[in-house]
Amino acid sequence: MAYERVLITGASSGLGAALARRLAGGGAVVGLVARRRDRLAEVLADCRRTAPGSAMWVADLADTSALRDLAATAWDTLGASTC
Repeated sequence: MAYERVLITGASSGLGAALARRLAGGGAVVGLVARRRDRLAEVLADCRRTAPGSAMWVADLADTSALRDLAATAWDTLGASTC
């Protein structure tokens, strides 16, 4: 299955970072969400090598008051996620 746009949470390390790099390597535009800006920026730089439209947002998903704004911003930036 080919994905065009994917929003990945926990994307600054571990499985989230690996998934982001893998999907971007396959041509998907990835939206990255995590708390650690420095690590997230590294993953974004890697992803943009093959998927220049990729973007990142620093957020703590435990802060439920910010989720609606994050979702709206991601939608405006990436369009509808295909995953």
